[in-house]
Amino acid sequence: MPIAFGTDSGVSKHGVNAQEFALLAELGMQPAAALLSATRDGSKLLGIDAEVGTLEAGSSRTSSPCAATC
Repeated sequence: MPIAFGTDSGVSKHGVNAQEFALLAELGMQPAAALLSATRDGSKLLGIDAEVGTLEAGSSRTSSPCAATC
C-alpha cells in the first residue's frame, strides 16, 4: 500500500511532524522508505512526480511536493 507522509490536521506545532519519521520506523517501515514517503512517493501519489519529488543531477525539480501545490 503506498504511503505519503504528511498531515492536514493543523493541530501540531510547526516542525513537530518530523517526529513521525521515527514513529514510522518504530512500526516497521525502513528508514529510507519513510524518507521516500515524504518526497518521491508523496509526489507520485499526487500525480506531480514529473515536476517534483526527487533531486537529480541536471534537474530543476524541487524535493517537496508542497512546493508545487501549497
